[in-house]
Amino acid sequence: MKKTIIIVIILLMDNFVFSQTSAPCNLQKNTGIYAVNSSDIECLAKTNKKEFLIIYTFGIWCAPCIQHLPNALSLQDNYNVKVYVLLIDEESDENLISKTVTYLKSQKKDIDVLILKDSALF
Repeated sequence: MKKTIIIVIILLMDNFVFSQTSAPCNLQKNTGIYAVNSSDIECLAKTNKKEFLIIYTFGIWCAPCIQHLPNALSLQDNYNVKVYVLLIDEESDENLISKTVTYLKSQKKDIDVLILKDSALF
């Protein structure tokens, strides 16, 4: 079922945004993307209140994820929305992550990508 494959979390807490020039919530980059855990995602949700925040889960192997990505990204361009793409692959699979990030950057150059830390305790 598509709804179980594609998980789009919309957090509506009076709007959210943060600068693309600096790492929000002191996130640390790993292979060019932000490695996050649940507290990092909570921080993103609470950071600023100027835009809505959408966290779009994505896997390069997921056909519906690829199909619906342009629609999710268009929300950021056309509405007061900040979109993050959350990879659902293992952080340690550098080959797959590299392939996925290359694909995502080809869709939107300044896309913000998150990945769950392999060692994250939720």
